Amino acid sequence: MNHQPSMFCFQCQEASKGTGCTLVGVCGKPHDVANLQDLLIYLLKGISYLSLDIRLPEVLEQRVSLFIMDSLFATIRCRIWSL
Repeated sequence: MNHQPSMFCFQCQEASKGTGCTLVGVCGKPHDVANLQDLLIYLLKGISYLSLDIRLPEVLEQRVSLFIMDSLFATIRCRIWSL
């Protein structure tokens, strides 16, 4: 049985036909990377929500904000997916 890994990626402007890539990214991104990036974005949403809900010291709030921005940017940077 030939099983294709599941993938639905719409994380970049190169998404196939503007709707999303389903087998492999137009950019060459493999399915496992797309799925891990989706998980990262999901976790970042939770961290963002919690950081707004609780009072953090200013220094920690700045570090959390920078972590969130860096992590989100990491999901859209152009990379060479195959080594």
